[in-house]
Amino acid sequence: MTLVTLYYITQIIAVVAVVASLVFVGIEIRQGAEQTRQNTRAVKAAASFEAMHSWATFNEMALSWSDEKLATAIATHDPNKTWDDFSPEVQAMMMVFYRALFQKLEGQFYMYQYGTLDKELWEGRRDWAAGVIRLPFFQVLWEQEKGEKIWSDKFIAVIEAARDASTVKPLQTYAQQFNRPAPAEA
Repeated sequence: MTLVTLYYITQIIAVVAVVASLVFVGIEIRQGAEQTRQNTRAVKAAASFEAMHSWATFNEMALSWSDEKLATAIATHDPNKTWDDFSPEVQAMMMVFYRALFQKLEGQFYMYQYGTLDKELWEGRRDWAAGVIRLPFFQVLWEQEKGEKIWSDKFIAVIEAARDASTVKPLQTYAQQFNRPAPAEA
């Protein structure tokens, strides 16, 4: 075997080795990309669960309220009731309750902004909040809370843009469904 023949053989081996390493790198990149997609799905699922769970804790907490306290909280959603229709104690209770709820909502807003919360889930929550701050009682509460600089300007702008959109309806039916007369028994 001549040196030229040996040279060509080593070149062929080198080319095969380069092709094999490129195939290997391609397989590794594909596996890495799939792992990244799986991790992203897991993060989004965890974020959605946390968003739902944190929201549910408020419903669970409300279950522990007395009937009177729950009825009063529901009455704040009545479109015919204003801030001044409620005692300072009720105003304070609702301020604390909704401040915490809107703080959770702002966290969900940023989860959505950073791509970890599903768009449909975020838009439903955003529209709920927009409907709440259209109600007379919560208009005052919203303005007071904005003045406290509790929430970011970006979050406030998004909620207010949704409030001003014609597609969002105030949550009038929420209070009205609890104020209906009991159905007559047969």
